[in-house]
Order: sequence, then structure tokens, then C-alpha cells
Amino acid sequence: MANPSDISWQDKLRRSMRRADFESAEDLCFEQLLEEPDNVLCLTALGQIAHKRGDLSDAIILYRKATLSSPGHIEPRLLLARALLDNGEISAAGSCIVKALSLDETHIEARNLLADQTLRSGNIEVAAEIYAALFEEQVRDKGVLEGLGNAYRM
Repeated sequence: MANPSDISWQDKLRRSMRRADFESAEDLCFEQLLEEPDNVLCLTALGQIAHKRGDLSDAIILYRKATLSSPGHIEPRLLLARALLDNGEISAAGSCIVKALSLDETHIEARNLLADQTLRSGNIEVAAEIYAALFEEQVRDKGVLEGLGNAYRM
């Protein structure tokens, strides 16, 4: 029987990410990827690290690999969409968001990203409607309130 004080590599990874100890997180991921090259958690974590470091190209590559290795996971799709938006790839981000919403049409972050993408593509009225719907559903997320304000200011 395993020792209850043993921490799984996933827990170690989550702790490293929360502490922004990216070097330890990368080491854990690289070690795990040797055993399981398509591990979605590792690919996603490495994408997040690249994104936080400002390396959007690597982040996009890693997020895409994560979505391919696990098409049913919504998180890598949302992270990919955010990275694409940050990189100015508005249309590609929209495709990603649509795929994420096909997995869960009620997902708050996916709908928030859709509103952001719609706003960036210049469709202000539709973006304002999406933000307003989220707000009416009692979503008091800072991003929703900020997006709603941005849409009404335009």
C-alpha cells in the first residue's frame, strides 16, 4: 500500500504551478512526458508556462498538441483560444471557442472568451449581448464586468 504522505506528480505539479515555480513544474512535466508523450496535463502546464513567459508561439504549439491528445478536455481549448487572442489571431481563436462550446455550451469562461473574441472582431452589439447575458446569470466575474463595460464604451 502506498504511503499516504507520498504526493503524486500531479499534486507536485499543481503546487509548483501555484507557487510559480516553473522550473520544478517543467522538470516534472518533462519527466512525465518521457513515459507518456501525450499527457494533456503536462502539455497544458508547459503551455501555461510558455504563455506566462510571453512565448506565445510555444504556448500555442503546446496547447494545440494538448487539444489533439485529448479532444474532450475543454481547458486546453480555452487556453489555446486565449493565447490566439493574445497573439491577434482572432478568427482562429473563434474556431477554438466554438469547439470548446460544443463540449459545454454553458461554460462561463468559454462564453466570456466568445464575447471577448466577438468584441475584438468588431461585433460590439453581439459581444455586449453575450456579456449582458452572463451578467444577468449572476456571473460576477471581473472579466465579464470589464468586458461589458468595454462593449458599452465602444
